[in-house]
Amino acid sequence: MEKSKCYISLGSNLGDSILVLKKANNVIEARIGNVIAKSSLYRSEPWGFEADNDFVNAVIIVETELHPKQVLEQLLIIEKDFGRERKKTAGYESRILDLDIISYEQEVIHKEGLIVPHPKMHLRSFVLVPLREVDNSWIHPVTKETVGQLILVLDDDSKVNKITII
Repeated sequence: MEKSKCYISLGSNLGDSILVLKKANNVIEARIGNVIAKSSLYRSEPWGFEADNDFVNAVIIVETELHPKQVLEQLLIIEKDFGRERKKTAGYESRILDLDIISYEQEVIHKEGLIVPHPKMHLRSFVLVPLREVDNSWIHPVTKETVGQLILVLDDDSKVNKITII
């Protein structure tokens, strides 16, 4: 079966976030596919809401035989296994683990429960900065802009600071 590149964003701001992301990386590799690139870990301010703790974020690239919907299903199971309970109302909140498909090859997918590329990725420095680290030549499948071009026009002044290697 052919393998596809899936870009996944990882985030946490509850518990030992660095340890959570390192463990999540290992579980993703076991359940979804071979991690072929991983960014450093970055500390970032909460985006879209107030929280007591900053987030730790990263981006990984996984070679997978799973289709995007299957990847999403696995990511939701992994989040739940780590203790995440998704809230039923709109808005953001602190979380032990947040896993999102950022991009899957150059596919554009609009299905209920699955939008690829991630609809808000281009607005978030905590996604774009680690994405640039793992694939500086990545091109947004809808806007056709490189990750560097997206960062140049980014209207997100939140701080994103490299802290360690995942």
